[in-house]
Amino acid sequence: MSASPFLTVEDAAAFLRCSPRSVHERTRTNAIPCRRVAGTRRILFLAEELQAWLDGAALEIVVDEPDGAKVIRPVPEGTSL
Repeated sequence: MSASPFLTVEDAAAFLRCSPRSVHERTRTNAIPCRRVAGTRRILFLAEELQAWLDGAALEIVVDEPDGAKVIRPVPEGTSL
């Protein structure tokens, strides 16, 4: 079995050196790259997206479905909003 590329809230907090509460607040305000799994309260992160965000990449909401699924990711370099 291979390890998942996704980080949990606790993993993301450790990566960002902040509290899980800070991570939750940033996800609530769409201020951090993340994925909200449809039909659940689960939030997942990718380390490379978090690093791009830390490096100053702008964010875009890619999917915002009525069932609660949402993807917020860094805008690819060279792309404008």
